[in-house]
Amino acid sequence: MEYRLVLPAPPSTNHLYQPAPRRNSKGAYYVGRELRPEVRSYRELVQMVVLTKGRPHIPETGPLRLTLRLWVKRERDLDNAFKCLQDALAIALGFDDKRIVEQHGYKMIDAENPRAQVALAWD
Repeated sequence: MEYRLVLPAPPSTNHLYQPAPRRNSKGAYYVGRELRPEVRSYRELVQMVVLTKGRPHIPETGPLRLTLRLWVKRERDLDNAFKCLQDALAIALGFDDKRIVEQHGYKMIDAENPRAQVALAWD
């Protein structure tokens, strides 16, 4: 089976987190990290797209395969798009992304319409 989506191009892995002040159990401050607002927004957007299209029945076990076709405004690393997209899909579709055992990625330039075409497949 296969589930396909067209989504906006995901944020880069280089921009997933931002520094955030935290306190430990003894009250001392340290600098932790938290997801950037644009990453949280992207995850919410993926959830809305999935709800609109309909959530498929993905088996609870077994390997998954992910194909990503990414159209970007300008040159960027393809592998930096995978992590944010995988996390957003895993949350929206309710699977553990460590089940993805095969990935294929393709990158094209389209300054007018950057997007991600995703296919998630299973047996």
